[in-house]
Amino acid sequence: MSANVHGDPARTNAFAADPIPSGFTPWRFRAGGWDNRLGAPVVSDGFVYVCSDHGHLHALDALTGKPRWVFTAERGLWGPAPVVSDGIVCFSDPNGTVYAVGREDGQLRWKARGDYAVSLVAGGGVVYGADSSAVRRGVTHDQLFAWDAETGEELWSKRVDRSSTLPALADGRLYHNGVFGYLTAFKAKTGKELYTHGSDMRNPGASNTPCVADGFVYASAGTLLFAHETRRGEAVWASAFSNYILDCVAAANGKLYVRDRDGQISALDAADGKVLWRQNYPTSRTPLALHGDAGLLIAGSHGNYLYRIDLATGERIWRRPLGSERASEIFVWNGIAYLTARKKTLLTVDATTGRKRGRVRDIVGAAVAM
Repeated sequence: MSANVHGDPARTNAFAADPIPSGFTPWRFRAGGWDNRLGAPVVSDGFVYVCSDHGHLHALDALTGKPRWVFTAERGLWGPAPVVSDGIVCFSDPNGTVYAVGREDGQLRWKARGDYAVSLVAGGGVVYGADSSAVRRGVTHDQLFAWDAETGEELWSKRVDRSSTLPALADGRLYHNGVFGYLTAFKAKTGKELYTHGSDMRNPGASNTPCVADGFVYASAGTLLFAHETRRGEAVWASAFSNYILDCVAAANGKLYVRDRDGQISALDAADGKVLWRQNYPTSRTPLALHGDAGLLIAGSHGNYLYRIDLATGERIWRRPLGSERASEIFVWNGIAYLTARKKTLLTVDATTGRKRGRVRDIVGAAVAM
């Protein structure tokens, strides 16, 4: 089973509302080491994978938190989250080295080189990477890469508009939204460019990760969210916001959920972009992770809180404190929400009730190998 940031390769941020396994008890994992930050976790087939600033990829039992194995890279890994597909876990370091290790044993399968801070997506036997160079001055373009998931052989590469977003993969196509709002679609197998549609927006950084759902790709340029039909890329509607759109749009059941820089969460009708409701969650820090008829969000004016939100109205169902440190994106698996907070702590939370482990019985990271 594939696992990518924002839920799936299409970046819908929608997770199945499966029941929590019987007997599950929330747990916390601490990476250990001074100032050892953890990245965003992903979960697949009973394992949770998370990278650390000290150069470790940790594989843990998703139900108990028990360490299964640890892979040590050449340098720190905190940043882009790993992806899981075709029996391997892929992740990158800040200098653009991409690693692929066995999903169950953590043994190195291959390494490849991107240019800088490669963001990944995987599916269909291929790993795709996009440089995230928008933070580097003087850089005018990025590279988009495709590697064979089994061997690491480079299949193709293409020059694209520079960006700080993730690529999205759906229905045999790869989508990239550049820093100036140029959405490009490629044939995933060959890298053939199918179309590019630009907004002529000239504000670097004001674009989001594309989301693909029900024959449309949703991508922003500045304060506008566009719905493009996937076949030719033509825009069918645009919806305006008061500030720049952040992260990835969440999509499910004909609805879209969007976070802007003001901390406002908006629900839109996916067919025409009509706003259904808007609710303000001050300094919200993550995209909405959809779980059944509710969504999960990290927000807070003076600290971090995990919110559960009614998707019909946007009203808060409950709020749980997470501490003052910035928290990661949320991944939901079998009704369990996984996220990192307090720099070096991975938390599990009951996605329905908000129940989480207290201060006792933490699981501390160790160099466990299989």
